[in-house]
Amino acid sequence: ELGIGNPVELVCQPLRVEELVLGEELCNLHRRPSVMPQFPAWLGAHRPARTATPGSHLYVSRARLGLFNGQFLQETVLETFLQQQGYKVIHPETLSIAEQMRAYGTAERLVFADGSAVHLWSLIARPEQQAAMILRRPLDGHIARWFQGLPDVRLDYLDTRLADFSRQGGPTNTSVALLDLQALGAALHRLGFLATEAAIGPPRAE
Repeated sequence: ELGIGNPVELVCQPLRVEELVLGEELCNLHRRPSVMPQFPAWLGAHRPARTATPGSHLYVSRARLGLFNGQFLQETVLETFLQQQGYKVIHPETLSIAEQMRAYGTAERLVFADGSAVHLWSLIARPEQQAAMILRRPLDGHIARWFQGLPDVRLDYLDTRLADFSRQGGPTNTSVALLDLQALGAALHRLGFLATEAAIGPPRAE
């Protein structure tokens, strides 16, 4: 998708080479800034020259990963609602990298469940695409710094958490959250991801 044809060979034992060439590190999620300016310039020159399919809306779900791996408690309810609103639901762990990139590259609007799938989209994201990520934990610093380094890519963060059931002191990537679905629907409508402010699931008891 990015025009990279370098062969990859995994070396699992000590190896002596005649010449070792190391490329400059342009991306490092643990560094500030995480992305050096040369990287978005390179992406701009190598992104596939494709246009989005009109009316193509995508929800990138974690529903099949199970609570142990982190998700929203009501994610299947959210999936059903977004399908009714014209979104196609995909589970990236069931697709090849090439299939994921084709799906991300042809969508006009993308909504991601909080997770690492958003990084792959960022490699082929175009300024005209509209994307949001629904948080299930405090905004991850690695993700925030990554997108700060891609000035022509916009990602909206939607935080409508009511409760966080993560294990105290445990890894944030396995966070489990309860969402305020009505607030989420309102936010999606306000940002243009939904044509109408429809209710998601049953009303929340006050």
